[in-house]
Amino acid sequence: MEELADITKNSTEVTTVANGIRGPAEAFANALTLRDGLKGVLSLTEKSAQDVSSRKRSLSTRQEIPKECEGLIDLELQECLEGVLSSSGTTAPIRRADIPIECEGLVDLELQECIDNLVPSSAGTPPIRRQVPTFSTEEQQDVCDAFDYYVTVTQALMTSVTSKKQLLSQTPHFGTIGDLLRGLEDAADVLAFGLIEHVPTCSADATADRKKLGKTLGAAAKAFHS
Repeated sequence: MEELADITKNSTEVTTVANGIRGPAEAFANALTLRDGLKGVLSLTEKSAQDVSSRKRSLSTRQEIPKECEGLIDLELQECLEGVLSSSGTTAPIRRADIPIECEGLVDLELQECIDNLVPSSAGTPPIRRQVPTFSTEEQQDVCDAFDYYVTVTQALMTSVTSKKQLLSQTPHFGTIGDLLRGLEDAADVLAFGLIEHVPTCSADATADRKKLGKTLGAAAKAFHS
């Protein structure tokens, strides 16, 4: 997963910086670089969390628009879908004038996706949004593997930074580094929850990884605020 790959790459580089701090002179020389590196990791993590939250289902997991309706938009597309559903006898059609507010202004596959996600729970009750995986089964496992590696790399970074606490406490960047660790703890948690929502086939492993990561990040942030 590209988002996680970017974070792990940056985290590995920052870990190298932290590992290079072995004494007071190196702490003063490299604390600013470490701070800026952590700031970059935090920025990437926050962006990735936003990207995951707004990610739409991939085309491979979408229900395709029937051939008869291809190229139509908005109300014309809904009217065509109504006719196809009605003739197939599979689902009661939605009236053309009843396109949900959430779907207004969408076209083609995006409109169909929106309509498809509004599934009536039963006759006479309001529609409920159906939870649909963002990724295919194969993609879900790839995401979980990438997340597992991301957790391992992030734990290594936190272990290295925490081990340098005493040396870094002598520099003017100690407080800022602590704040960045706290921010990273929050951002990583948002990212993890967002990913877990989209990987039901391996959510148990991803959840376990999230808990491990949260514990490590929490301990690192606490160390710099104690």
